[in-house]
Amino acid sequence: MLAAPDHAVVGANDLKIAVEFFKNFGLEVFHLEELSSDASEILYGLIGARTQIIMRTPGAIPGIRIVETSLAPPKYGPLDIRGYTIDIYARDMATAIEYAKSKEYFPLPIAEWELDGKSVQECRILGPEGLSVVLVGGTILRDSLLDRNSSLAFSEINAFVNLVQDTRLDSDFWNKRAGLTQLRDTPFDGTPMVGLMELPEPGLEMRFALYWRGPDSTNRAKVELVSSQLSPERSLKQFTPLAAEFGPVVFKVDLPNAMEFAQQMLLGLEQTPFVSARLEGKLRNAVRAISPAGVAFELWCLEDSKL
Repeated sequence: MLAAPDHAVVGANDLKIAVEFFKNFGLEVFHLEELSSDASEILYGLIGARTQIIMRTPGAIPGIRIVETSLAPPKYGPLDIRGYTIDIYARDMATAIEYAKSKEYFPLPIAEWELDGKSVQECRILGPEGLSVVLVGGTILRDSLLDRNSSLAFSEINAFVNLVQDTRLDSDFWNKRAGLTQLRDTPFDGTPMVGLMELPEPGLEMRFALYWRGPDSTNRAKVELVSSQLSPERSLKQFTPLAAEFGPVVFKVDLPNAMEFAQQMLLGLEQTPFVSARLEGKLRNAVRAISPAGVAFELWCLEDSKL
């Protein structure tokens, strides 16, 4: 059974700029190390060893791993299949938006809607070099660091967001193969999202799905999938090199027979070869793959002898 998502990969042209951006939303540098040339090439299509920086919100697990790349941010359409952004709760949306503006970031129009009778506010903040974060507010918020530390303006990462072909294509995969729990797979009217997601028109039929380890997990981060009636079909093609963009969602596999579990989970999927590499100082066997709906993800398997 898969653990909750540990972090997301973020390609960055300038590591200092990327670190500063995420630091401004509460994350701190936890680890800096070199990603070997073999791992850089196999996982990300990049030549030569790369610096990678792990950032997390103090007191929480979910984070990001910034990997240096010389490739510029790709030009995507609003619904193109890809790793999209991260969700973070904001204590006060108006204050958070003014704060983002003071850092010379660009907030897109707020999306306001209701879910399960609770209010939802979302504002996507665009930063430099393809960086972004979605701030979430309203009465929909679940338990987070905001409830335990009144001095915080932002929570830990709540979800790793991916645009996919159709959320329903992944239901069996994340539930049955990965062992995560489906929190929801819900249709919604895309009209409130026109500004937030820069959609081509109002009234789109959209869906979003959430998968997590559950409310009692020490890591309650979710894999979030978003699709619409205009989402493109996922093409079967080779992995493209990592540019300055959000990349795969990463899971640590710290189980007995981790490699056997990973190989069973990946049956029939597009995937890279496994490669031995260090993550936060521990040697693991890593692989990158794509789910049926189009979520790019990685499994980093700890050798049984290291458990």
